[in-house]
Amino acid sequence: MAENYYSVLGVQKSATDEEIKKAYRSLARKYHPDVNKDDKNAETKFKEISEAYAVLSDKDKRAQYDSVGHDNFTRSGQGYDFNNMNYEDMRNFNFGGMNMEDLLGDIFGGGMGGRRARRPMRGQDIQYNLNIPFSDVIKGNEYELDLNTGAGKERIKVKIPAGVDNSSKIRIAGKGHAGGNGGGNGDLYIIPKIPKHPVYEREGSDLTINVDIDIFEATLGTKIQAPTPYGAVNLTIPPATQEGKKFRLKGRGVPHIKGGGVGDLFIAIHVRVPEIADEADREALATMMTKYVRPDRETLLTKGIV
Repeated sequence: MAENYYSVLGVQKSATDEEIKKAYRSLARKYHPDVNKDDKNAETKFKEISEAYAVLSDKDKRAQYDSVGHDNFTRSGQGYDFNNMNYEDMRNFNFGGMNMEDLLGDIFGGGMGGRRARRPMRGQDIQYNLNIPFSDVIKGNEYELDLNTGAGKERIKVKIPAGVDNSSKIRIAGKGHAGGNGGGNGDLYIIPKIPKHPVYEREGSDLTINVDIDIFEATLGTKIQAPTPYGAVNLTIPPATQEGKKFRLKGRGVPHIKGGGVGDLFIAIHVRVPEIADEADREALATMMTKYVRPDRETLLTKGIV
């Protein structure tokens, strides 16, 4: 949401914890939704300052934020996103061991909605972007991650199942930020980031690879070695194979992420036309075209088709 959390709160980077808290409480008084019921811009601003305070009021997160900068911090998944958070979630958010009612209650005469009871607060979820090579998409793998959950740094092992893609979310229950007042921990969500493969084109669990053959191989047939994620296979290309013809290799694609089989690999044929510089070769090809191609073409011409 914000470009810089310090500027959002109107404080210097050297501000003390008390100065940051004071600045937040002052801005919260100004932009709180209960005070600006019909002002959507105020609600957006309130979420923005709350997100900034959630980070800067946490000693470990503030140190990390200062170290890596705003953009790197937010992209790492270690921060928060209040933009899509509803009001009830914000009420229960753990601001350094305090929920919003405790933090702002005296501003609004006994708390938002008149409730001051210290309720259990579930910890926030963590989203962690993890770069996954294509080999792990096929075979799966296990990673060790260093996380800061608000209760200190923790190293955990995460199993990445075969078949993941860029839309997958892998949930690790209870490995998010620590809760408050006896509330449970949030969850950890691993978001795979898989680069585009230079050879295989993926669609779901199926893969396609383009293979070039020349016009003579397409006409007479040939044998090729086709690469697959599981090793090369021998494939017979029959005579008279046309441009764009696809051959299916069953079970040579990507495993289904929920089990139950493996996708297929399709070999898409591209017929390459050679450059013929030698005059004798050109004459031989012309003779062959006259014998095998031109009669059909002349027949079509007489019928007005071409």
